[in-house]
Amino acid sequence: MLPRSAVAVAGQMTHVRGSWRSAVGISSIVAMSAAAAVAALLVHPPEPATLAAPRQSTTVRVTERPFDDRRQTELVVAPGPARSVSSPRTGRLTAFDCAAGAELRSGTAPLAIDGRRLVALATHAPLWRSLVTGDRGDDVLAVQSELTRLGYATDQDGVMGRSTFRALSALRNDLKVPATADSVLDVSDIVWLPGAKLLVNQCDGVLGTDIVSGDELIRLPDKAVSARLSTVPSSRVPGPRQLMVGSLTIPVGDDGAVTSAEALDGLSSLPEFAVAAQKGGTASIPATWVLAKPVPALVVPPTALWDVRDGTACLQPAHGRPILVQVLGSDLGQSFVSPRENVDLGDVTASPRKAQTCR
Repeated sequence: MLPRSAVAVAGQMTHVRGSWRSAVGISSIVAMSAAAAVAALLVHPPEPATLAAPRQSTTVRVTERPFDDRRQTELVVAPGPARSVSSPRTGRLTAFDCAAGAELRSGTAPLAIDGRRLVALATHAPLWRSLVTGDRGDDVLAVQSELTRLGYATDQDGVMGRSTFRALSALRNDLKVPATADSVLDVSDIVWLPGAKLLVNQCDGVLGTDIVSGDELIRLPDKAVSARLSTVPSSRVPGPRQLMVGSLTIPVGDDGAVTSAEALDGLSSLPEFAVAAQKGGTASIPATWVLAKPVPALVVPPTALWDVRDGTACLQPAHGRPILVQVLGSDLGQSFVSPRENVDLGDVTASPRKAQTCR
């Protein structure tokens, strides 16, 4: 019989051999599971993305809005020569109705020399001679046109006759200005104005001083004589254009030029122009260039367009074939298009597969 100590040692050895066999068994199971997984991958590899079933495309509702193709640009405005109102005769300035910022109008009597009130008239060119019965010419027609505009109707024939002198006499009577003769229009009695309604910039005449014919009495603001875009934007939507400059909306030609006399007068009133003109230079004024009449446009996401070239692109309706559209512009994540054919789009595919062309 073995001693108790020997039996104990033998028991411990038997326990160790049993634990080792368990560890080996577990390791074998893990290894076999891993091998089986690898074999499964080799036998059934994952399906490539290109062979997977396509995901359903998302569609979006097409909306419509006016599109004015607005562009930010710059308008270069040039001033003309300095403008003023001069005395038509020599003498002492005895009355002078002038104030900076006030209006000076044709058909009034704004000043007097040697106690005689003088009539202000606006004609397209300064009068250069006194007119008597029977005189003919463009200067006569200019006087007739202005008298008629002021409400004193006369013949418009370019001939100085009785109807013209009657109109002059009526104007003088209303202004309480006596005539020197019934059949003479003395050029020294007329203060020529370059416009029917003018803003006074500065009064240079001094009441009570002696002046000579031709002396400057009233200084007028500078006037814009030309205005043109610094650069005419390219790739624009066809159609007549206009400019928004401050509170002004003015027409502009395809070449970027502003030719309307009324528009140039409006530009002359802008502070930016006045500052530049005082320095003797041109004014560069920010402007917005837009279509005079906006066109209807469809609003779609930029991702809905493909094969974009020459201002056109392909667009996929929710149903049917792709269609060709004109790309009008884009802004803030939206594209504005116009179909080349008469179709009711409704919904379009936001991210089309682009496998089929529309051209």
